[in-house]
Amino acid sequence: MKTKHYFSTLLILLFILPAEWAFAQVPIRTIEISRELKVSDADLWKVVSDVLSYYKYNPTVDDIDPLNNSSASEGLVRLCKNSDGAWQETITSWNPGSSYTFKTNTQHPDYPYPLDKMDGTVMIQKTPTNKTIVTLKFDYQFKNSAYDFMGDNILRKRMSKALNETIDNWEREAMMAAR
Repeated sequence: MKTKHYFSTLLILLFILPAEWAFAQVPIRTIEISRELKVSDADLWKVVSDVLSYYKYNPTVDDIDPLNNSSASEGLVRLCKNSDGAWQETITSWNPGSSYTFKTNTQHPDYPYPLDKMDGTVMIQKTPTNKTIVTLKFDYQFKNSAYDFMGDNILRKRMSKALNETIDNWEREAMMAAR
């Protein structure tokens, strides 16, 4: 009797739950990191708006190539690369001095992550004390519920670390440029 019970439990775990995960609605999730920096908004914008140099600041990106003749503004398409693969990002919104948004092509043949959606926004805002708040916001969606269930905490930890390091690097660069 016990063997039959264990066998039934194993069948449920191997076949029924993955099938339910595959058909469940996968939520769009958001990670947002904001920090107040001791740099002017103008100095910080010079650094964060150089979207082709993002690889210098984000430890998860090794290189970036422009894929069209657009300048750093709306419509620019860039190819980001790292040791895991490559992906295209298109700047979809550009508000000089304050923000830009990009959309990642998760269908790119070399896209290395199990995501259907990854959109990012960079925002800066001047404070009354002449400091600047920088915010990095990413909306993402896993390909299926199993990835969502198993990977969300891992992705959040890795992204938080990388985004905080990116902000640190931007602040350091903006401070050096202001001298």
